[in-house]
Parts: sequence; C-alpha cells; structure tokens
Amino acid sequence: MWGELFTDGQPVEIAKVLLVLAGVGFVMLIPFVWVCSKILALKEQPERRALWTIAASYAGAALILIFASGEFITPWFAPLVPLPGAVVVYFWLRYTYRKGWIDDDLVPDGTKLENSDWRVGVGVVVGAIIIAAIKVTLSR
Repeated sequence: MWGELFTDGQPVEIAKVLLVLAGVGFVMLIPFVWVCSKILALKEQPERRALWTIAASYAGAALILIFASGEFITPWFAPLVPLPGAVVVYFWLRYTYRKGWIDDDLVPDGTKLENSDWRVGVGVVVGAIIIAAIKVTLSR
C-alpha cells in the first residue's frame, strides 16, 4: 500500500497523506497530554514538567499506533506518526508552564495557584471519565 503511494504518487498526494498522518498523531496525543498534565511532574520546573508530560503522552500514542494500527501503518513507521505533534505540543506546554511559573516564595495577592497534588489530578481525570460515561449512557 505505502510502496505504491511513494513510487506512483504525485508529490501533492504524498504531502497530503503525510499531513493527514501528522494530524492523526497530533489528535491521538491530546487525551494523553490532558491526563498526564494533571498527574505527572506537577512540582517540576516548567521545562522538565513539559518534557515529562509529552514523553509519557508520546509513548502512549506511539504504543497504540504500533499495536492497534494493523496493516494501515507498519510498526517501524508508527512511532514517527505522533512525533511532529509531540514537538509542537512540547513547545506549547513549555510556553504555558513558563508563563504561569512563579519562582519566588512571596506570591502576589490575587494569584491563583494550580494544585500540585497528583491525587487531585487523578480525581479530576476519573470524574471526567465518569461524567462522560453517564452522558453517553443517558444519550442512548
């Protein structure tokens, strides 16, 4: 399947397929990023927190693509699919975490602090899953 595309396909067709694959990888990362950002490395510096979050998210998305893509994507190519999205999301997370980082013991008044307890993050994730399950059940 892929050999025919790359040997007989036009450059525009190849670019479209690669763009779709990069989009699929990006979309697969988003749920993992949301869960990992609530649980992993909450007390780390912004760069390390973004790296921990995106590394775990990338591993999850790549493993799903390796084991669940079947004949569509070969196992050696599957880890490359979420890579462009992972790079973009890493820099976005790093920017977001650096913007909200306060490296001082005296926090200005009126500043809302993010929760740094991973157990609260697990509760948020489990609560969101339960609410989604209830909504799906009631919509049927």
